[in-house]
Amino acid sequence: MTTESFDAVLLSGHKQDAVELPFDPATRWNSRPVALWPGRRGHRVAGSLNGVAFESSTVSRSKRHYVLVEESVRDLARVAVGDPVHMVLRPADPT
Repeated sequence: MTTESFDAVLLSGHKQDAVELPFDPATRWNSRPVALWPGRRGHRVAGSLNGVAFESSTVSRSKRHYVLVEESVRDLARVAVGDPVHMVLRPADPT
C-alpha cells in the first residue's frame, strides 16, 4: 500500500481536530474500514503532520474522509486550527 503526501488545513472537529483527506482511503489503499469504536468505522493510519510522527484513524462524514489529530500531535507540530499543514499518511501496520 502506498504512502500519500498532501497539504491541507487543520480543522476543528466535533470531538477532535481533523484534516480532510483528498482521497477515499478504501479506494486508494484497496482496504475495508475496520471497527474503531462502537458505531464508527474507518482506517487506522500512521504518518506525520509537519514532520511530527503519529498514529490515528480516518473517519467518514457526509461522503468526505478525515484523519483525526490529537491535541498532543497538534501541540508538538506547533499548529492551530486553520493553519496549513503537510501530511504524510499510510495504512498502519496491522496489530
